[in-house]
This record gives sequence, C-alpha cells and structure tokens, in this order.
Amino acid sequence: MDNRERVDVLIAHGCVITLDPARRVIDDGAVAVKGDRIVAVGKTDELNAKYSA
Repeated sequence: MDNRERVDVLIAHGCVITLDPARRVIDDGAVAVKGDRIVAVGKTDELNAKYSA
C-alpha cells in the first residue's frame, strides 16, 4: 500500500530557485502542487518519498 500523500502535480529533477528569504537554490529539486497551491518544495528524493501524483 502506498502511504504517500496524493498531489495533483509533482515536478521533479529540476533546478528550483526559491523566493524565500534565503533565496535557496535546490539542485535536483522538486515541487508538489495540490489544486492551486504549492504544498512542498525540496529535493526530488525527499518529495518522491512523501508525495505521489
């Protein structure tokens, strides 16, 4: 059984440049989207473990 949280879109294996105060750049990054909201940003392996699209 897959216990990962379901999202609508999981964009993976990209270079994610955040707009947070630290202006983080995440190589091999991912973005999880549910509806019209970004629910998570992080490393691809971390988001793949937590989310399923």
